[in-house]
Amino acid sequence: MHCTKKPDLIDTYMNHKFLTVIGLVSMGVMAAATFNALTGSQPASPEVKRPAKTSPESGLGNPFAAPAGEAFDATFDSKLAELEHAIQTLQETLQSETQKRRQLEQKVALLDKGAQPDNNAQASGIADPASMRDAANSRQTGGGNLNPNWFNEQALLDAGIDHAKVSYIKNVFEQSELDRLYIRDQATREGWMGTERFNNAVKEIADRSNALREQLSDNEYDAYLYAAGLSNRVIVESVLSNSPAGIAGIKSGDIILSYDNQRIYNWPDLTSATSQGTVNATVAVNIIRDNQQQLIYVPRGPLGIRLTTDSVAP
Repeated sequence: MHCTKKPDLIDTYMNHKFLTVIGLVSMGVMAAATFNALTGSQPASPEVKRPAKTSPESGLGNPFAAPAGEAFDATFDSKLAELEHAIQTLQETLQSETQKRRQLEQKVALLDKGAQPDNNAQASGIADPASMRDAANSRQTGGGNLNPNWFNEQALLDAGIDHAKVSYIKNVFEQSELDRLYIRDQATREGWMGTERFNNAVKEIADRSNALREQLSDNEYDAYLYAAGLSNRVIVESVLSNSPAGIAGIKSGDIILSYDNQRIYNWPDLTSATSQGTVNATVAVNIIRDNQQQLIYVPRGPLGIRLTTDSVAP
C-alpha cells in the first residue's frame, strides 16, 4: 500500500519554499541538496515510479513511507522543522554575501575616484565608509556629484565663493590627494603599508586637509565637500520606534542638518555631537522633511537611527 497524502504535503511545501529560494540562484541548488540529506531520498519525477512498500513491518520500498498515525506526524513535523532551519540558514548566508558584495562595490567606487581604501581608512581620515557609500550610490542611482573632473570647481563658484578662494581650496585638495598617492606608493615599495608609520603619515595628510573646515564657513565647507565628491548630507534610513528619535518624531527620509547647532555633514559628525555635553540634556535637531526645515527636540545621547549619506549640491 502506498502512502501518498503526507508526501504530497512535503512536495507542496518544497515547491512553496523553492519558489522563495529560487531567486537565490546557486543557493537553490544547495537547498535541494539539504532537503535530500534530511529525507535520505531523491524527489519523485514523472518518469520514475516510487517502489511499493513490501510490508507494513519491513519499512522497505517507498522512501517516503513512514509509520502511521502519531509517529508519522512526529516524523513529518521534525523534517519540516529541520527544513525550515536549513532555509533560514541559507537566507542568512545570502544576506551576509550581499553585504560583502556591497562593501566591495563601495571600495571599487572609491578606487574610481583615485583613492585606495584600506582597513585603517576611518581611523586615518583617508575616507570613511559613508564616503565610499556616497560614491557607490552616485553611480547606481544617477545622483550625487557627477562632475567628470576630479574636483568640481564650478560647485564652489556656484556657491558664491570668489575665484581666488576657489583656487586656494582646489590646490589644498589636490595636494592632499597627491600626497596620499605618493605615501601609499612609498609604503608599498618599502614594505611598511598598514604599519603605525603609515597610519601616522596619512593622518598628518588628513589633518592638513581637514584644516579647511576651520578656514571656511559652514556653507563654503558644504560646497567644498560636494566639489570633492564627499558626503555632505546625513539621511535617516530607519528609526527604532521606541528610541529617543522615534519618540521625538524623527522619520525615515529626514535629512539631519545640525545637532545642537553643530552642522552635520557625515555620520562621524553626528556620532561626535551626540557624545558631547551632558547626557539626556535637551538639544535641538534641525532636519529637512518634504523640502521644509523644522526643529525636533531630543535628549542628548544615542538617537536610535540608522543612517545613510549623500553628496548633494548646496
